[in-house]
Amino acid sequence: MKPLLYENEESGKIYFTKEVDDNLEELSIWIGEYIFSEDLDNSKTAFGSADYRIRIYREDNQIYAEVQVDEEKTYIRVKANVRGNENEIRLFLLEILPGHMCSSINKEGSILLKLREIGGEIYTDWGEIAPILEENQEYGKKYFEKVL
Repeated sequence: MKPLLYENEESGKIYFTKEVDDNLEELSIWIGEYIFSEDLDNSKTAFGSADYRIRIYREDNQIYAEVQVDEEKTYIRVKANVRGNENEIRLFLLEILPGHMCSSINKEGSILLKLREIGGEIYTDWGEIAPILEENQEYGKKYFEKVL
């Protein structure tokens, strides 16, 4: 395996740095519920809306998230590891929960989505979980609202 840039091929230089372990206190600021709803009435789907819910919680000295997407029935329901800091978190697939129907999300460790807090607003970068409507799939836009 080699780097893409020629100037990064020199051996003996420092290229990698170890990420600092996530600080539980920093991540605790994210605990709560977040929701985003799409109106699908004017789309090509048979559903009227899709609700995206994220519940971030603390369990056994770790921060986890349960992510659920409903159309008429539960489409996605997964548990995720939460990594990051007080400004930005990434949700990594840990396990698929009962009721999950989506076949495309199944690789443990894949990034489901990323949330960033800027000035009290939550911005989203989509990963394995993305909205149905193309106009809602942009990175770095406000989609989720914290409800609890």
